Amino acid sequence: MPWSTKQRRLQAVPNKKDIDLKKMFEIVKHDVFRWSIMQAGTLPWKEFIFGGEFDEELFSEIREKKLATLLATEVIENEYKWLNYDFEEAQVKVDLGDMILEHLVSECTQVLNKI
Repeated sequence: MPWSTKQRRLQAVPNKKDIDLKKMFEIVKHDVFRWSIMQAGTLPWKEFIFGGEFDEELFSEIREKKLATLLATEVIENEYKWLNYDFEEAQVKVDLGDMILEHLVSECTQVLNKI
């Protein structure tokens, strides 16, 4: 983020040693090639024409399957980036503590109102 003061370094994998720019470009090239093989954003081919008419349903179905494959692969590869489990665990503990405190305060107010 633009407002972040944390220094960043070029890395192939988070928390691993730094790599050079040439190695990073090789990784990017490999990813782009792999994505292009999936053809998730494919354009209509002549194979989608049956009896002189373009089969929109078949084209949409194949395109959707390829896009789903691309997204599933992306999810598997990048899931570790989505959640910082240490932060989530700490946040759950804080939220649970707040809920318990709120419950205790409401119980105390009920008891004090009865008195």
